[in-house]
Amino acid sequence: SERTSGHPFRVHLFAPNTMPPGTKRSRVIWDEARREDAPWTATARAVLYECQPIRLSSINFSGVGSSLSRFGRFVAALAHFIARALPGLVRVLIRIARGMTMMQWGMLGIAVGYYYFVRLVHRTLEAGPLVVIATAMIGIFTIGLGDGNGAGMSAYSVFNRGFQQLLGSVDVEALVQQYAGGGLAVQAQMNAADH
Repeated sequence: SERTSGHPFRVHLFAPNTMPPGTKRSRVIWDEARREDAPWTATARAVLYECQPIRLSSINFSGVGSSLSRFGRFVAALAHFIARALPGLVRVLIRIARGMTMMQWGMLGIAVGYYYFVRLVHRTLEAGPLVVIATAMIGIFTIGLGDGNGAGMSAYSVFNRGFQQLLGSVDVEALVQQYAGGGLAVQAQMNAADH
């Protein structure tokens, strides 16, 4: 059963293996913390028990030493690699930065500003993905997906100005004319074009 020893900061509870079946350990700890004569450590113990993300009593710690030594070796190797590679990486970054034009610096500034804008919107309204999707759609319908020379039209008429179609493309109207009017409608259309 629950009992308090003579020490004011020590509370003895059921050992995990001796609790009656169906008794929850957190219930026992909180019952002890709610007693009128319970020390402040009982409340602290109850809060800390509820805050722990995993129950350490259920973990087998037999291989922890070897895992820690492997992790230590990994960290040492990573630090050694970074110390050797960092000077060369810094030189490459400086060379790239010196070769950038003002236009490229401006584009980089716009990209960084956009990134922080999306983060701000996501933090305040939780709508970051919506901003990214809306930006992509606006970019597709205004700038387009072309290679930048503006000479050609897209195969998808929805992306062209005025929904213009490429020659030889098949649309719904042409299919309806062919199948609803039969071959005579197509022939009549061709004859009308000749005259």
